[in-house]
Amino acid sequence: MHELRRIFEGPVAFGLGVVILVLCLPGGARAQISPGELSSAHADFEGVRNCTRCHAGGKASVDDRCLACHEGIAFLLEKGRGLHAREGKKDCARCHPEHAGRRFELIAWESDPSQSFDHGRTGWPLSGAHAREECRSCHRADRQSRSITLRMQVQDLARSWVGLDSACTSCHADPHGGRLGTVCADCHGSSRWHGVEDFDHRKTGYALEGRHAQVECAKCHENGRFASSRREKAEWVLQGLATTECGSCHRDVHQGRFGAACENCHVVDGFEVVSRSNFDHARTRYPLQGAHRRVKCGQCHDPALGGWGKKPSFERCGSCHGDPHQGTATLGNDSKDCEACHGLRGFRPSTFDLVAHAATRYPLEGKHRDVECAKCHPHDADRQQWGEAGVKMRPVFDACASCHRDAHGGQFSSGGGNCDRCHVVDGFRPSTFGIDAHASATFPLAGAHQRVKCESCHALDRPGLDSVDASTAGTTGLVFRGIETECAECHVDVHGGRYSNSAPHGLRHRCEDCHGTERFRPSLVDVNLHQGFAFSLEGAHRATPCFLCHPSLTRAPLASTLIRGAAAEVRRDFSGVPKACEDCHTKGVPR
Repeated sequence: MHELRRIFEGPVAFGLGVVILVLCLPGGARAQISPGELSSAHADFEGVRNCTRCHAGGKASVDDRCLACHEGIAFLLEKGRGLHAREGKKDCARCHPEHAGRRFELIAWESDPSQSFDHGRTGWPLSGAHAREECRSCHRADRQSRSITLRMQVQDLARSWVGLDSACTSCHADPHGGRLGTVCADCHGSSRWHGVEDFDHRKTGYALEGRHAQVECAKCHENGRFASSRREKAEWVLQGLATTECGSCHRDVHQGRFGAACENCHVVDGFEVVSRSNFDHARTRYPLQGAHRRVKCGQCHDPALGGWGKKPSFERCGSCHGDPHQGTATLGNDSKDCEACHGLRGFRPSTFDLVAHAATRYPLEGKHRDVECAKCHPHDADRQQWGEAGVKMRPVFDACASCHRDAHGGQFSSGGGNCDRCHVVDGFRPSTFGIDAHASATFPLAGAHQRVKCESCHALDRPGLDSVDASTAGTTGLVFRGIETECAECHVDVHGGRYSNSAPHGLRHRCEDCHGTERFRPSLVDVNLHQGFAFSLEGAHRATPCFLCHPSLTRAPLASTLIRGAAAEVRRDFSGVPKACEDCHTKGVPR
């Protein structure tokens, strides 16, 4: 039969075969026009009157007539389904030749189709459990699509190999009641029905991540858990699951204190894993602020318990932090918590400001307000005494010298070194030791002395102070011990010692006997004071100008002569003044 099929293959060969049969058959060949009997399937078309039912219009191809009769195959070709749509769109006679006799099989299988047929040729390869099934277990009349069987001419549908639908539900019952659509392959494989190893859960809009990816499907999709179904085989309910709130599956161990959005604190990697990026500690009774934001959770929450367990105490800083000052941080002998001196932004700098310092035994005033804390409270102090922080919390402040070095080199040590007698905290200079205070010293200031700068008398480099030891002046360069109190010890004696203590007893006078402190000239010597000298002024002498008798007064002294050690040449000489009348007057006329 295979040899005959090859002869009849193709429209040209078919026509040639008809001619050969007509010429070669003996006897009634001239009366026989048909090339041979039709198969039993087409026996009703036997006879020359029926040739045009298949061979219409002289066309060699019979495809149009075949498909006009076999509507089921035409429907499959139109829909692009099955073997005919992939391999038999044209030339039906190539695979189904006719006129080969009543017993000729129009469908020729080379061997047992269940063993050799490549089902992939139909566009639906058999895999998994399908590959192990017998052909007829699927190709049954009750599984053939009515859209095809209604168009087929086959009377015995059990003998047909077409008409099956590739949809899973055409063979298998849908235990989900159509709630998940008809494409079962989106969730199930062909190896077994139960189990969805290849299912991509992201398609549902809820990707399984972290610990969720390790949970068995039935834990979430068990019957009646999220939705109800009365179908006996609908073991898993896969639709209607609430995924927006964790409380749909998980019990709220916080009993609603933090709301329903568990993802604000927790992640899917594990319930005991807290998200640092999402967790808002401000919703707890202890909001994290300042440096606390940078602290690892395990530093406050026991890492041995995964950060869980008993919550840490936070009533005071000392609940978590040790005392680095070893009990020396006190106010009014009362130990204070860290927050009295420190803020949450960091341990340094301290928040203990001027206002707080005012409550101590030593309020900060004047220049002390600008001094860095470490100047008085040094770091790296004796840690055994002051604690691990090494900060000297209570320095001695009984006297200025407790902190400050004596700038005067001990010149006032006999007075107890109380700097505040001359200085204030607003600044070391200028000194507050004024004129009134100077009155308590051995040399009260009066007259022009009140207008003289302190350095003019107390500077180490002042003229006439060569005998003072510079080492006693201190860092200020001012001398307060050994300063002269007599006029001649500072000022030039313009009288050349005429009235000094070494002068004859009658001539001895002190500077202040003739001069005042307001100014050196004019002197204080008047008519009455002149009575104490060797020549009393009487009569017209009382009105005589001084320089007529004392011509040295006409010489103007230099200003520098007022300070000892400078230009001592200019003097006032009152010696040699005549006392007899004739020494000055001639015949009653002044000489």
